[in-house]
Amino acid sequence: MIPAVRSWTRDEMMKRVAFFKDLKRIETGLSDSDLPECERELINVIGFQPPDNEGDVVSPVGAAAARLSAIPISEGFNLGFARCKPGRGPLMHNHDTNETFMLITGRWCCAWNEGPEYEFVDVGPCDVVSFPAGRSSALHERDRRRAGHRASASVCRGRKRASGGVYAGRERDHAPRR
Repeated sequence: MIPAVRSWTRDEMMKRVAFFKDLKRIETGLSDSDLPECERELINVIGFQPPDNEGDVVSPVGAAAARLSAIPISEGFNLGFARCKPGRGPLMHNHDTNETFMLITGRWCCAWNEGPEYEFVDVGPCDVVSFPAGRSSALHERDRRRAGHRASASVCRGRKRASGGVYAGRERDHAPRR
């Protein structure tokens, strides 16, 4: 059902505006964060809220990054950025929701499947890759000419809910895979 139309004050709307220069960055918090080949910076813009009970339910960006959401809403999707140097990025992993990337800078290798079914595509600025739920995927920055520079990708993920409205991703769903 579509909500009733109402007027929003400037103060209310400004709580839903995130200026890139003010976004907080974090480099830790995921199961593969300590591996040199997985070094990356996460920037949580919309959603990715930490769960109310942080037992076996986790945010796909890690609890620390989840707390840094610039626009802390919970409306069925999440949006953030990932930045990394050439040759770096997350290990093969999966999610229980769609995960879509729009590349901002650099050249990226977006891979899916493992073993003999392994596939990949190289993508660049403004290209979009949408991984469905239940697949293994990985991406890493490929442009070695940019050594020392970080390339950026926008990450948008759908979200499922567990009871009580908590994000339903579980640690095992986000475990790194080769």
